[in-house]
Amino acid sequence: MKNIDRIIQISVLAIVSLAGCVTTDAVQMPVGSNEHARLDDYCKGISNSFECAQAIERIQLPKYSEFVQRKGDTLAIRLKNGQKLNIKNRGKFGDLDDRVQLYSFRDYFQKQGILVIEIHYWEGGEYLLVNTATGQQSKVIDIGDVFPVPSRSLVY
Repeated sequence: MKNIDRIIQISVLAIVSLAGCVTTDAVQMPVGSNEHARLDDYCKGISNSFECAQAIERIQLPKYSEFVQRKGDTLAIRLKNGQKLNIKNRGKFGDLDDRVQLYSFRDYFQKQGILVIEIHYWEGGEYLLVNTATGQQSKVIDIGDVFPVPSRSLVY
């Protein structure tokens, strides 16, 4: 079964490579390009994922301070409708506790109106997407690629 899955993955990659780009509403964007992936460049020389996320947060927070601010162990989010949403860490970095949840602001997808917050667990992590208009929250395993059409994105 794993071989079949691998063949499907390779086939999809080949088709995507041949396609070259996706055209949507007269805007072209190369398949697989993700302008937000550049943030990982701020992590050169950092081997810990939480420390990397904190480095990214320090760069990103000033850019999007109208929507999100760090107040100690809490991310304070201001929605477009004026409501506030506080997302507070549970535990501290280095705690050997499987209940630890640490939140780091990563990015803002302006066209989609989505804040991207990285969640760090004792082992592993995921992302929390927050709609800046409604406050609706969704967890995803990976950010994926965001396409130029506000209603479309690809997540993993």
